[in-house]
Amino acid sequence: MISTNSGSPEALRAYVRSRPLVEPHFSVRVALLRMADYPASLAPVCRDNRLCGLLDVRKALSQIALLSEGQREVRLTRSVEELMDPPSVVLGPDATPADAVRIMGETGQIELPVVDADGWLYGMVLLSDLALKRTEPHRPMRIGGMATPFGVYLTDGSRTGGVGSYALFASGLMLGALLSLSGWIVLGGVTLLERYAHLPRYAFLTADNLDAASSHPAAIAGTSVMFVISALVFLLLVRATPVAGYHAAEHQTVHAIEQGELLLPANVARMPRAHPRCGTNLMAASMLFTLFMSAAPMLDRASAGLVAALATAMTWRGFGAFLQNRFTTKPASPGQLASGIAAGESLLAACRTDALSRPGRMLRIWRSGLVQIAAGVAVISGLEGLLESLIK
Repeated sequence: MISTNSGSPEALRAYVRSRPLVEPHFSVRVALLRMADYPASLAPVCRDNRLCGLLDVRKALSQIALLSEGQREVRLTRSVEELMDPPSVVLGPDATPADAVRIMGETGQIELPVVDADGWLYGMVLLSDLALKRTEPHRPMRIGGMATPFGVYLTDGSRTGGVGSYALFASGLMLGALLSLSGWIVLGGVTLLERYAHLPRYAFLTADNLDAASSHPAAIAGTSVMFVISALVFLLLVRATPVAGYHAAEHQTVHAIEQGELLLPANVARMPRAHPRCGTNLMAASMLFTLFMSAAPMLDRASAGLVAALATAMTWRGFGAFLQNRFTTKPASPGQLASGIAAGESLLAACRTDALSRPGRMLRIWRSGLVQIAAGVAVISGLEGLLESLIK
């Protein structure tokens, strides 16, 4: 393994390209598809972002093309780990472009991974970029984000763009308040139904009748429906807020960055509002699983759980996209779209100036935004509990 430490990371940073995520357990088919639009012929294979091998894409493709159809399918289903080669030449993160050109000339390599002493992969450097002095704006391959009442927040886990932690905390406060409000709305509706529609005493499980009603199948089914209705009310409340527009702008900006589009209003506006990694999909899965469980009262709990899990696995993504398009996002206004674009440009600028950063695990967790959101929700939950105790 050859490395170098000549002490000028600023110059090399401009040439470091991000790379598609390829892990050892991936099938060769998945790895080749991920590399299809990538200019390099070596796919860095990582485990926990640490380089463990290189897959020669051109070699793999040429071998597969010569096989019969049946043999080709067998080869494509093999794991990447079976075909990858150990990395023999790497660049250190503090190498210079001159170092990279020299090492490539000595070894005959035209692309090299940039790896630190712990094996952490920062990206790839291509000889064509170095020879032509063509810098590649660093674009993270996967981006997470949050919609807040004050605008869009984006992160790639190492760097951030858009609004700050205060906005994430405010978003948690808002979500906590909407969750609480949706629960009270549904509970009020159930109380009215039990009083005026003469429903059975244990039609729903509540805090007052939990022990007595827990053995009533009708109560359990009714409570499942109650949970789903509460979730729908919550989603309707979210759509009524400006956050739904910011949520759409967040998704559209992420789509544009991940697809390599310029962050122009016309480009971003035509991107889909639904995103496959949105947290709404988790709510969709939870709702579907609850409904499927309640729809199989004649089965024992284990069988019902298996059926519900299989049914949920087949439908949750489509249902999640439906919920995103109909409930948790709405067409973004020009101002909301501008907020998403500003967050995206800020993130890309941070990536260009800080491409070789490696934050610790705790910092990555903080930059995900989940801690700030959870803190806001917890504050509302605590206030609600305090209010209930005072009323009682």
